[in-house]
Amino acid sequence: MRKVGKDSDKAVSLKLALNHRNSTVYITLPIQLTKDQWNATESKVKNHPQKNKLNAMLKQRTSAVDVILQELGLSGVLASLTPAELKIRVQAALQGSTVEAFEAAKAVAKPKPAPKKKSNRDNPHSFANWFKTVMNRHKTRTYDIYRSTFNRMEAWLGEELYELTFEDIRKDWCIRFDEFLAENGAPSPNGRGVHFRNIRAVINDALDNEITERNGMRGFKIPKAPTRKRNLSVGQIRKLLLAQDLEPWMEKYRDFFALSFMLLGMNCKDICLLTEESEGRVEFFRSKTSKPFSIKVLPEAQYLIDKYRGTQGYLLNFVEGKKNYRMFYNRMAYALPKIKDLLNKRDDGIVIKELTSYWARHTWATIAASLDIPRDTIEAALGQYYRPR
Repeated sequence: MRKVGKDSDKAVSLKLALNHRNSTVYITLPIQLTKDQWNATESKVKNHPQKNKLNAMLKQRTSAVDVILQELGLSGVLASLTPAELKIRVQAALQGSTVEAFEAAKAVAKPKPAPKKKSNRDNPHSFANWFKTVMNRHKTRTYDIYRSTFNRMEAWLGEELYELTFEDIRKDWCIRFDEFLAENGAPSPNGRGVHFRNIRAVINDALDNEITERNGMRGFKIPKAPTRKRNLSVGQIRKLLLAQDLEPWMEKYRDFFALSFMLLGMNCKDICLLTEESEGRVEFFRSKTSKPFSIKVLPEAQYLIDKYRGTQGYLLNFVEGKKNYRMFYNRMAYALPKIKDLLNKRDDGIVIKELTSYWARHTWATIAASLDIPRDTIEAALGQYYRPR
């Protein structure tokens, strides 16, 4: 038995539950009760002026249903009925109807097949396919980040991802995807935020190309947590750049960090792929944004460029003998923490807690901000939005 409704002051219908083939259907009984008039533990009416009469009616009706179910079982009919058909058969028997009446009711109640939905899988303007279009415009690293987002959505939705339209991407969809990410390998708010920024970028691109007319993410707050400090102090950067007791193999990676710092926080890929120096400047297109840059080479940076000058088509020799810049980057990612540990053995009161290539970029920007260099200038140098900490 169950009673429908949550309002304790409102009388609602009592229903008899029939369990069949792992599904449940309900027979509505001619009994109206409020919440406090039903004893769910004993399946009896209570606190009602006609509770005795109603309990007798309930007992008679449930006994009748038991008899109907037994007869259907003995006749071999029960196993062939669907849950919906069983409900119609029981209702017909309770009303004294014939089998012919049941069949007629069954025919009327039989739902019409739903029209076959046209698949979106081959629609180039579906959300999934347009996401791939935007993803394929990007190069290696950025492509991989978009691909990770797509894989996460596919893990969550499976084939349903290919049926999504841009109109399906609403606040509630974002909340459910965020919950999935948090429970499946992306507990960090900033990590989840990357995926939602990728989705937002795809939606904005679709808006620009008039594929959709709405951004359903506007009411959704992208997860974000404060990032930890990622810059060296003046004392720490001086300790690193002036260190004379590094192991020989470490010196190249320290010098690369120094060159990145001296070239306004230029990232690893752009330094490795520089091809020439002209009139005291390095000019290049930033790999991530394809924007042109021209940076003046100061004497300290010139010394390092001359020290590591390349002979195989690149300005510097960091990638010579390597398949690509990532091989050098991975070795530097191993080397910099080792350099940090070695420097921290000095008893000079200056401790470097963390050191990665990205710290050169943040350190330059933070020191530039402390020298009152305009924020717009810092942003232009970095090639992206920057907020000094």
